[in-house]
Amino acid sequence: VFIMGYSVAAGATGRLLFGYDSFGNVCGKKNSPVEGAPLSGQDMTQKKHVFFMNSCNLEVRDVRLGSTVLCVSSCPEEQLDTLEEVQLFANTSGSFLCVYNLNSFNYTQIPNADLLCPRLPVPP
Repeated sequence: VFIMGYSVAAGATGRLLFGYDSFGNVCGKKNSPVEGAPLSGQDMTQKKHVFFMNSCNLEVRDVRLGSTVLCVSSCPEEQLDTLEEVQLFANTSGSFLCVYNLNSFNYTQIPNADLLCPRLPVPP
Protein backbone atom coordinates (compact mmCIF):
# COMPACT_ATOMS: atom_id res chain seq x y z
CA VAL A 1 0.00 0.00 0.00
CA PHE A 2 2.87 2.37 0.83
CA ILE A 3 4.51 1.77 -2.56
CA MET A 4 1.23 2.40 -4.37
CA GLY A 5 0.65 5.62 -2.42
CA TYR A 6 4.19 6.80 -3.06
CA SER A 7 3.87 6.02 -6.79
CA VAL A 8 0.69 8.08 -7.03
CA ALA A 9 2.26 10.97 -5.09
CA ALA A 10 5.45 10.89 -7.16
CA GLY A 11 3.55 10.64 -10.45
CA ALA A 12 5.03 7.25 -11.33
CA THR A 13 1.94 5.04 -11.37
CA GLY A 14 2.77 3.88 -14.92
CA ARG A 15 5.98 2.30 -13.66
CA LEU A 16 4.04 0.38 -11.03
CA LEU A 17 1.25 -0.72 -13.38
CA PHE A 18 3.19 -1.47 -16.56
CA GLY A 19 6.79 -2.05 -15.53
CA TYR A 20 9.82 -0.20 -16.83
CA ASP A 21 13.24 -0.83 -18.31
CA SER A 22 16.73 0.07 -17.10
CA PHE A 23 16.71 3.27 -19.17
CA GLY A 24 13.61 4.93 -17.70
CA ASN A 25 11.08 3.81 -20.32
CA VAL A 26 7.67 2.58 -19.15
CA CYS A 27 6.69 -0.57 -21.05
CA GLY A 28 3.57 -0.26 -23.19
CA LYS A 29 3.79 3.56 -23.34
CA LYS A 30 5.30 6.30 -25.50
CA ASN A 31 8.04 7.82 -23.34
CA SER A 32 9.72 11.20 -23.09
CA PRO A 33 13.53 11.39 -22.99
CA VAL A 34 15.15 11.41 -19.55
CA GLU A 35 18.22 13.62 -19.21
CA GLY A 36 21.35 11.51 -18.81
CA ALA A 37 19.67 8.31 -20.01
CA PRO A 38 20.65 7.87 -23.68
CA LEU A 39 18.24 4.99 -24.43
CA SER A 40 15.25 6.70 -22.82
CA GLY A 41 12.41 8.40 -24.69
CA GLN A 42 11.50 5.33 -26.72
CA ASP A 43 8.08 4.43 -28.07
CA MET A 44 7.27 1.23 -26.17
CA THR A 45 3.58 1.03 -27.10
CA GLN A 46 4.15 -2.36 -28.81
CA LYS A 47 6.62 -3.55 -26.15
CA LYS A 48 4.38 -4.34 -23.20
CA HIS A 49 6.39 -7.07 -21.47
CA VAL A 50 9.26 -6.68 -19.00
CA PHE A 51 12.29 -8.86 -19.79
CA PHE A 52 15.21 -9.42 -17.41
CA MET A 53 18.44 -10.05 -19.34
CA ASN A 54 19.78 -12.10 -16.44
CA SER A 55 16.77 -13.60 -14.71
CA CYS A 56 19.06 -15.50 -12.33
CA ASN A 57 20.61 -12.28 -10.97
CA LEU A 58 17.69 -10.30 -9.58
CA GLU A 59 19.51 -9.03 -6.49
CA VAL A 60 19.08 -5.38 -5.60
CA ARG A 61 22.28 -3.30 -5.56
CA ASP A 62 22.20 0.41 -4.72
CA VAL A 63 18.39 0.47 -5.13
CA ARG A 64 18.71 -1.04 -8.65
CA LEU A 65 18.40 -4.56 -9.98
CA GLY A 66 21.64 -6.32 -10.88
CA SER A 67 20.14 -7.32 -14.24
CA THR A 68 19.46 -5.06 -17.22
CA VAL A 69 15.72 -4.84 -17.83
CA LEU A 70 14.15 -4.32 -21.27
CA CYS A 71 10.67 -3.80 -22.64
CA VAL A 72 9.90 -6.45 -25.28
CA SER A 73 6.93 -7.30 -27.48
CA SER A 74 6.98 -10.97 -26.49
CA CYS A 75 9.01 -13.43 -24.46
CA PRO A 76 10.28 -16.77 -25.77
CA GLU A 77 8.03 -19.78 -25.26
CA GLU A 78 10.97 -22.19 -25.49
CA GLN A 79 14.44 -22.05 -23.99
CA LEU A 80 17.04 -20.26 -26.14
CA ASP A 81 20.49 -21.83 -25.73
CA THR A 82 22.66 -19.85 -28.17
CA LEU A 83 22.98 -16.31 -29.54
CA GLU A 84 21.95 -17.76 -32.89
CA GLU A 85 18.66 -18.85 -31.31
CA VAL A 86 18.23 -15.40 -29.72
CA GLN A 87 18.85 -13.87 -33.16
CA LEU A 88 16.37 -16.23 -34.84
CA PHE A 89 13.78 -15.41 -32.17
CA ALA A 90 14.28 -11.67 -32.82
CA ASN A 91 14.02 -12.07 -36.59
CA THR A 92 10.93 -14.30 -36.52
CA SER A 93 8.98 -12.73 -33.64
CA GLY A 94 10.09 -9.10 -33.91
CA SER A 95 10.92 -9.18 -30.20
CA PHE A 96 14.51 -8.11 -29.58
CA LEU A 97 16.08 -9.44 -26.37
CA CYS A 98 19.41 -7.57 -26.59
CA VAL A 99 19.97 -3.89 -25.74
CA TYR A 100 17.96 -1.52 -27.92
CA ASN A 101 20.88 -0.07 -29.87
CA LEU A 102 22.17 -3.48 -31.05
CA ASN A 103 20.82 -4.61 -34.42
CA SER A 104 19.78 -8.27 -34.45
CA PHE A 105 22.25 -8.95 -37.30
CA ASN A 106 25.05 -8.11 -34.85
CA TYR A 107 23.88 -10.56 -32.17
CA THR A 108 26.27 -13.13 -33.64
CA GLN A 109 28.74 -10.80 -35.36
CA ILE A 110 30.36 -8.58 -32.74
CA PRO A 111 32.69 -10.01 -30.09
CA ASN A 112 31.00 -8.40 -27.07
CA ALA A 113 27.42 -9.32 -28.02
CA ASP A 114 27.26 -11.66 -25.05
CA LEU A 115 27.52 -8.58 -22.79
CA LEU A 116 24.69 -6.82 -24.64
CA CYS A 117 22.35 -9.81 -24.88
CA PRO A 118 20.69 -11.96 -22.20
CA ARG A 119 22.69 -14.51 -20.27
CA LEU A 120 22.28 -17.94 -21.81
CA PRO A 121 20.28 -20.03 -21.66
CA VAL A 122 17.21 -17.78 -21.87
CA PRO A 123 14.37 -19.56 -20.06
CA PRO A 124 10.82 -19.59 -21.47
